[in-house]
Amino acid sequence: MNHQSIDAALQGAVESARERSLAFLLSLQAPNAPHGVLRISPAHDAATWPGVLLPGTYNGVMALDLIGGLDGFSAPERAALADWIEASRRPDGIFRIAGMAEGDVFKKP
Repeated sequence: MNHQSIDAALQGAVESARERSLAFLLSLQAPNAPHGVLRISPAHDAATWPGVLLPGTYNGVMALDLIGGLDGFSAPERAALADWIEASRRPDGIFRIAGMAEGDVFKKP
């Protein structure tokens, strides 16, 4: 194989992986939530564990951003997602899973 065909094959494989990753991430969409609010895994029951949507969304949105998955979000979808994330922010600026008690948070010395 020459360099051009190797490059084309690699680019095709990278794009295929990107598309599969996008499909997987978007399959984690939480029911009855703004577009982009994501479960932490396919097994995550968002009704039983709604607080875990915050880290699932954080991790998922970061991954989506890295691979161009947020490009298809409309301005209203982005605003709704940002509002949803901000709803987990305390007045002191710290993000906290709803229902998490101070004693449940690990802090380094």
